Amino acid sequence: MKALVVEDEWLIAIETCSRLDSLGCEILGPASTCEEALDLIDQDRPDFALLDTTLGEETSRSVFYRCVALGIPTIIVSGHMRRDLPDFCIGAPYISKPIEQNRFDGVIRAYLGEMA
Repeated sequence: MKALVVEDEWLIAIETCSRLDSLGCEILGPASTCEEALDLIDQDRPDFALLDTTLGEETSRSVFYRCVALGIPTIIVSGHMRRDLPDFCIGAPYISKPIEQNRFDGVIRAYLGEMA
């Protein structure tokens, strides 16, 4: 499974990629901007995406909507509490930061199981 990682905090991005790799995923990214993420989607369509809601000064709205339009399942990974998430991602699967390894692995494994 190809996983797109969209995260602007370098350490979190590297940790997320490492965890996904240990779960057997092929990693696209990490992308730290919407432009980078959209380019990766166009170059090599992922099977699913892990998407931070805030990338520096921009939100990841455009990436989320591109994923929805292409049918790419998307998991939100955010430091915001669920009730404080931006409107565009309400209802999407969600993992809170700081990321707890067992929770992350469980969510990803369950999600990959649903996609199989």
